[in-house]
Amino acid sequence: MGRDIVLKKLKKGSRALIIIGVLLELFSLPMLIMMIGEDTAAVVTFIVMMIVGGIMIYIGISHINHPERTSAMKKDPLLLYKADELFSDLKYEDKFIYMSSRLVANKGNIAEIAFYDEIFQIHLFRQTTNFITTSKMLVLSTPKRQLNINVYGKKDDEINALASRIAQNCPNARVGYTAENNQYLANIRSRFRHLPDPHAVDYQQPPQQQVYQQPQSYNGFQ
Repeated sequence: MGRDIVLKKLKKGSRALIIIGVLLELFSLPMLIMMIGEDTAAVVTFIVMMIVGGIMIYIGISHINHPERTSAMKKDPLLLYKADELFSDLKYEDKFIYMSSRLVANKGNIAEIAFYDEIFQIHLFRQTTNFITTSKMLVLSTPKRQLNINVYGKKDDEINALASRIAQNCPNARVGYTAENNQYLANIRSRFRHLPDPHAVDYQQPPQQQVYQQPQSYNGFQ
């Protein structure tokens, strides 16, 4: 089932957290013993590192045993339900995304899944350092979260085709990073950020007010 794929992803991140915590402990403990009575500042530093390592181990174990405590699940309580629906009704897949009749997911981070009708803005984000592009993401924004699809190193035609494929399924989405579209998303988020997810009723959750109703046209990928 789809949730197994998501849970595997979440557990992988939790295990990485545990490994980093263990490495911090293994490095800090002998250094702490060596520095006792020699350098007070170093002793304090290694004690702090041991505490941080211990916290990381605790959080990692906690997230493996209770995936609902992970940030991904807290941001999207319907994540596992969405994953089940996505993979039971998979219509399209490429190197960037999965698509079903109602959902799109970031293939690079399967914990990012959204309904088409909750995507309100699609735009390209570039990060540069010394005039060199170091990161490029196709961002799909919803009232409460966003999907960041890594398109670094891809040609504009390929990115445009990807954006168009997604946008044609999103009745409320505006495409492009413009002042008008940014304000549109800001208005949506100010109205709906703190409301329950309207799709909760689809998964036999308590009925909630349907809030995403008025379709909006988009202006073309920019």
